[in-house]
Amino acid sequence: MKINPQSPLRSTGPLPARQAAEPIRPADGYGGTVPTVTSAPAFQPNSQVAPSQGLVSTVSQTLGKLTGLGSSLVDWLSGRTSQLEKAQKVADGVLALDTAMQALSDPQLQAKTGEFRARLQQGATLDDLQVEAYAVARETARRATGLTANDKQVLGAALAHQGCIVEMKTGEGKTLMEVMPAYLHALGGDGVHIITANDYLAGRDRATLGPVFQRLGLSTGAVSRELSPQQRKAANQADVVYGTASEFGFQYLEDHLTQDPNGRVSRDLSKVFALVDEADKVLLDEANTPMVISSNLPEDPKPARVMAAVVKHLKEGVDFRSDKKNRQAWLTEEGLDRVEKILGIGDLYSAKNEELVSYLQSAVQARALFQPGVQYLNTGREVVLIDEFTGRPKPGHRFAEGLHQAIEAAEGLVPGDGMLTMASITYPNCLRMYGKLAGMTGTGLSSRAEFHQVYGLDVQAVPTHKPVARQDLPDLMFNTGKERDQALADQVARLHKTGRPVLLGTRSIERSEDLSRMLQERGIPHQVLNAKNLPAEADIIAQAGHLGAVTVATNMAGRGTDIKLGADANQKAQVLALGGLAVLGSERHEARRIDEQLAGRAGRQGDPGSSQFFLSKEDELFRLHLDPKAKLEPEEMVRRAQQHADDKSLEMREYSLKYDGVVNKQRGLVYAARDAALDGVELRDELPEWIDKAVKRYESRMNDVEPSKRNQEANYLLGNPQPPVEASTKRGWLKTELEKAVAEQSGKMGPVLPQMLSAVYLRALDREWMEQISTLDDLREGNRWEAGQEENPLQMYEKKAHEAFESMLDGVAARTLHGLLSARPMAPAPPQ
Repeated sequence: MKINPQSPLRSTGPLPARQAAEPIRPADGYGGTVPTVTSAPAFQPNSQVAPSQGLVSTVSQTLGKLTGLGSSLVDWLSGRTSQLEKAQKVADGVLALDTAMQALSDPQLQAKTGEFRARLQQGATLDDLQVEAYAVARETARRATGLTANDKQVLGAALAHQGCIVEMKTGEGKTLMEVMPAYLHALGGDGVHIITANDYLAGRDRATLGPVFQRLGLSTGAVSRELSPQQRKAANQADVVYGTASEFGFQYLEDHLTQDPNGRVSRDLSKVFALVDEADKVLLDEANTPMVISSNLPEDPKPARVMAAVVKHLKEGVDFRSDKKNRQAWLTEEGLDRVEKILGIGDLYSAKNEELVSYLQSAVQARALFQPGVQYLNTGREVVLIDEFTGRPKPGHRFAEGLHQAIEAAEGLVPGDGMLTMASITYPNCLRMYGKLAGMTGTGLSSRAEFHQVYGLDVQAVPTHKPVARQDLPDLMFNTGKERDQALADQVARLHKTGRPVLLGTRSIERSEDLSRMLQERGIPHQVLNAKNLPAEADIIAQAGHLGAVTVATNMAGRGTDIKLGADANQKAQVLALGGLAVLGSERHEARRIDEQLAGRAGRQGDPGSSQFFLSKEDELFRLHLDPKAKLEPEEMVRRAQQHADDKSLEMREYSLKYDGVVNKQRGLVYAARDAALDGVELRDELPEWIDKAVKRYESRMNDVEPSKRNQEANYLLGNPQPPVEASTKRGWLKTELEKAVAEQSGKMGPVLPQMLSAVYLRALDREWMEQISTLDDLREGNRWEAGQEENPLQMYEKKAHEAFESMLDGVAARTLHGLLSARPMAPAPPQ
């Protein structure tokens, strides 16, 4: 199978952004249970390295941040108004069919599914069917659940069909909305994926809406890691499949590690419609998290322990410095001298100490940039990472590149094994493979530029069904964190005394525990969400609106679960009279939409409520993103700091976006070749080219080596014949020998040659691609340090990556020939 590194891949929209890491999953058949791996903090480019923004990108980002009168101008310029008008016409048409739909019997409604599919076969489009199909789905949902989608939910559903991120506020009924676009796209038979933020929500939503789809004659499935490959394959054949983005992504990667043509479980994603719930969480918060499949790589724990002990003796600001804003840490000259004296090494940066330097760099990072309770938890047995957006622990995830082992050593734990990456993909690269992508979120407008930059998706806000009655009170600013926390606890006490429910939002588990202790000291009963049990978390957050309830939670805890006021009608009336749920934020987040999500917990569906943030000038947001000398009002402090944080995020995303495009193209070429081989493409036609590549590789590597090395390489290619050959320096010698050997082996193989050739080719391709992944990581890491040179660093990377890919293809040819010529002929496989 030819892999042409020059051939373009199918365009799927804007280039993807660099992601971080989800679970590292061991591949079936490769051994070793490997935990999820989260990569080390992504490289933050400095002003010299970051690629300049193009005019279109700059204008788009600027316009996207306009508010008030400016927003209508933005809508007009981008065509968003016409998009909304088109969706409104669809919604009006759906509502106009309400009476007609109610007149149909259940069998008549279900029969519509077959009718719609027949019309598609006759040439109708989904657009042609949309109004009537939505009306059928809406009426069926009403009969199955007792809930009727209102005009705003139908409008949101119409926008989802257009491939939009639909912003609908908390409590507005996004789950019911998803029935309509999911039903419409399932009619085509290519599958629908409902992507949720976690497995709990996937199971919950399938249980809620499964009866609706069943009434419509459609099947539903849910995928999770607990399923066997056979069960996952069966689930993926359902019309509507629920699961997390990581689960669908891992299925895609595992499909490209299997040696069995029938071992692939996924549909062709280029034909599937994906609807992402909690879209900002899935599409943006996880955007820097690559999904990785790896195998264990045994590693000596001693170097990590030694460097952890060395770094404990260093003084911050003297021996090492850090830039927490950009997540960088480095040794000073004084620190380097001190380390060399402690270790008794004359020159730490000599070539023989290269591996030691890597351990030292990780140890300095662990000491300077990571805190227990903020980025990770020490359970006493292992280091568990904490999601920076949700505050939830992420069991099984590990930092890459030695950082996790460095943190384990710093915490006094035994450093775990390293990892060999076998396959990886970022969330944007994975999600952009879908034929159509749409999403739903409670907060999308504030991240409109990012959605467009990374995925090419527009954001449309749907008005609330009832006016928002929540009061968003001005932020309160204090000089110190201690003063702020005292005032916050006082306010909780005052509100609790009245019986009004309070939700206290924090950025981290550590903050939650600190505030919980303060409430305990004051004798205030409360619940703390520790995020260890998602179903229990949903129950706790659902009760946060009950009379007298006080709930301490990380900002994103319990997403997807509405907070309803009062345990019953009588209690609800009392809570309403008190002013509804009071949301108190203990600090501002770097991303404004996280603050909006917390505030949006109050005031659902027209209920009263309030939100207020208690801030301190010592907060991390201001320390990292604001000039300490600036004299600003609290509101302006927050605006500027969050804007700076947002700009840094976009800068990093744009930087990563370009580098990941290179990896994505190479992965696409490799996987396309792999799929073709599994599907039975004739590989014998590739043998002459493989021989040429293997000979070229041999000649380029053997020109300046001793005869014994030439003999060894030649015998490898020829399958280690007995007796060994004496390699000749005559040009063309090896090609002649290989052609003779291949012809002879092909004759021996007879009818099993295609099967054998496919097996050895797939093994060769997988092994070389694994090595190429490592090479690309090394090139990217090395490129960071060469970025100050005059040559464009991205162009340098692209050039080296292309050269490495060409070398990889030569390696595939050599490995395939070696595998073929070393193999023993086998009996033909029994007929299927």
